[in-house]
Amino acid sequence: MAALNGYADVLASGVQAYITGGTLTAPTSWYVALYTAIPQADGSNLNTEFTIGVGDYARQAVNAVGGAQPSWSVPGTPATLFLVSNIGQITFATATADWGYARGALVMTTVSAQSVGDMLYGGAIVPEKQIVSGVTPVFLEGAFQITLSNT
Repeated sequence: MAALNGYADVLASGVQAYITGGTLTAPTSWYVALYTAIPQADGSNLNTEFTIGVGDYARQAVNAVGGAQPSWSVPGTPATLFLVSNIGQITFATATADWGYARGALVMTTVSAQSVGDMLYGGAIVPEKQIVSGVTPVFLEGAFQITLSNT
């Protein structure tokens, strides 16, 4: 499971703009990226994403709430008001070379290239996943949990 509880500055500044009379616009695209180290809000470990295009690695799309699966859940009850998770499994391409250990993940706004686009949420993958040639990395429904804190 990846507990994605570290939200990025782009969201914090969006909320700040909203509170001060600006607009908060939801991203139109969401992608999950895998890392050999846990990405940090200060930008450290961002260079540890698996290399896009090597061994068929690519970021995987997760649709907005209400979109085709995989998508994000709608928080509803007070107990889950600040928890969003993936609906449907997130399946990466079958590795055609060893990728290494997936220890961290980020939800990004772009599929195009490493370290490009806005980081939305990030966290550790527990337990880490070793991805070798022939393995198809799959994260089951609910594996990615985004926790928004109200404190």
